Amino acid sequence: MLCTRNQNRLHNKTQLKKKSLEEWLKIAKGKGHKITPQDGKDISYNETFVKRATVDEQLHIAFKVTLRTIDKHGQILICPDIEVDTYYTSLTDPAEIIDSLYADHGTSEQFHSGLKTDMDLERLPSGKFETNNPILHLGIFAYNILKIMGQKSLKYNDAPIKRKV
Repeated sequence: MLCTRNQNRLHNKTQLKKKSLEEWLKIAKGKGHKITPQDGKDISYNETFVKRATVDEQLHIAFKVTLRTIDKHGQILICPDIEVDTYYTSLTDPAEIIDSLYADHGTSEQFHSGLKTDMDLERLPSGKFETNNPILHLGIFAYNILKIMGQKSLKYNDAPIKRKV
């Protein structure tokens, strides 16, 4: 059994808190795709499919286990650092692709943030989806028109001359 430290992290995108980090590491060593990007860092990508009880489809559980035996400064660790990222998804892509898609989710969050703050859509007027749906669509439409107008205006040199007051 490995010694555990406070730095060990279990990133649960899936609420799979029943297994310990050591159990995840054991599963990762058993199967999956393993890469070693640098000395002292092993990354294992794994996946499993689970039959869902309520619908006729399988749920894809993708996970990444990172084992660090050397820290970023070159110090050898007495207790290895284990990090586990798990994802429930309906996608059938390999675990490596699902992990990269999740890593890029911040880009889409930036667009959502811009839409919400620029168009003042942080709080929609109703608690009902049917009412908020057309308002959100109109907001997106207006946002896109304003973005296009802004991009088109940058192509011309007819901006007003700035003068000191």
